[in-house]
Amino acid sequence: MSAQPHASWADVYDLAYEHSFGEFYARLTDKTIEWVAERVRPPAAIVDFGAGAGRLSVPLAAMGFDVTAVDPCAAMLGQLEEMKSQGATDRLFEEGGLHERV
Repeated sequence: MSAQPHASWADVYDLAYEHSFGEFYARLTDKTIEWVAERVRPPAAIVDFGAGAGRLSVPLAAMGFDVTAVDPCAAMLGQLEEMKSQGATDRLFEEGGLHERV
């Protein structure tokens, strides 16, 4: 078993939450992105702490923000890297957990 939270199910993390919380999860995502967009404009730099698989990072980067996704779980950041390799965005940067930077 991995010592990193969520590592064993990183590839289905967002799907599991969508299935569990349904429309609420989608609305929460949309409202969060709206809230950010009302306060800052691209290409502002944004740090997404606890970025997970990129639920907020990817759409914000697609809007033109320079997003640094921070998550302690390498498998989650691997999901972001996979999206980037599929052309999701070139404005998204990943970082490991903060404990690695101290």
